[in-house]
Amino acid sequence: HGQPLVYDMVTSSVRDHLGSHAPHKALVLSFHGPPGVGKNYISGMIAEALFEGGLESPYVHHYSATRHFPHKDEEHIMQYKDMLHKEIPQQVRNCPYSLFIFDEMDKMPQNVIDAIKPFVEENVHVDGVDYRKATVLFLSNTAADPIIDKTLELRRGGADRNSFILKNFEQIIIKNALGEQPWCPTLRMEGLTDNKAMGNYHRTKTIADRPAYKNEEADFYLFFDGSNWRIAEEQVVSAPVWLLLEDRVIRPEESKKHWKVLVDGNWAEVPEVRLTCQDAPAVGGSHVCTKIKSYPCIERFTEEHTDTCYFFFSCTSIRTVERKATCSHTQYYYLFRAVIGASIMSTILGI
Repeated sequence: HGQPLVYDMVTSSVRDHLGSHAPHKALVLSFHGPPGVGKNYISGMIAEALFEGGLESPYVHHYSATRHFPHKDEEHIMQYKDMLHKEIPQQVRNCPYSLFIFDEMDKMPQNVIDAIKPFVEENVHVDGVDYRKATVLFLSNTAADPIIDKTLELRRGGADRNSFILKNFEQIIIKNALGEQPWCPTLRMEGLTDNKAMGNYHRTKTIADRPAYKNEEADFYLFFDGSNWRIAEEQVVSAPVWLLLEDRVIRPEESKKHWKVLVDGNWAEVPEVRLTCQDAPAVGGSHVCTKIKSYPCIERFTEEHTDTCYFFFSCTSIRTVERKATCSHTQYYYLFRAVIGASIMSTILGI
């Protein structure tokens, strides 16, 4: 219990989430490791920190794969997803800070967890409910052996467990827990006129567990630098940056944040820039077909407005603004029956 790496990451993540008056989205943490290392233990600690009564609080909701989702046929999977679509909104209406724990993720029927995707994205409201203050925990035994092997490797090399960092484990957890990633082979960036960085980008290799791309017409590279996505003139961190995406998502085309450009020495958001996958690869196995579908939608966000009040001082107010945008989702086709979903893994912490 009390592994230093997990303690530091979890306490800072929970503290930052609860300390924000308007978080961008629900806090999602995924704990991986073999049985007995403390995944349920730290879940209980989080529950006790959030609510009086801890795991017994009416605002803590525990789902076990073997208990709540025992069947793996398509009919039951649709029933489970319908159940989550009904229960989660009601629970968040009762308490915006609700805690959801999904245990035994490695035994979860395929695609059931996709049902919660709308509730953990950067949406102000979904059907009138704000989920951004909620917390979701995933507990899984996947990647257990590679985590143990990496731990032994570090210890035999003389590393103290207090010196472990997430970067030591992130690569093996992503590879073994999420499997081989079906990266998009070609991305298209558009939205800015007279900007040489626009155009098609073809995948070249993988860097820092993320795909790297090169512009087909100019010497521009799209890659992940360990903290952000960037488009630069060379595939090195020191190269001049043309556009920046401050997000750690595995696939940049799935980010809900805006790209930024440098204007008069400062980074400014450019909402008109769009990054889309031109040839989406199939995921989910040989019995699953996918298609990314785009459609017009209304994006809602909040911004500060300053007004002059009573001729003497200014007032700042928060207003909700709407603008036209292009949304997309992945359609999955199972045995001629269509359902909508996408894989979700916002934060990965190895225990």
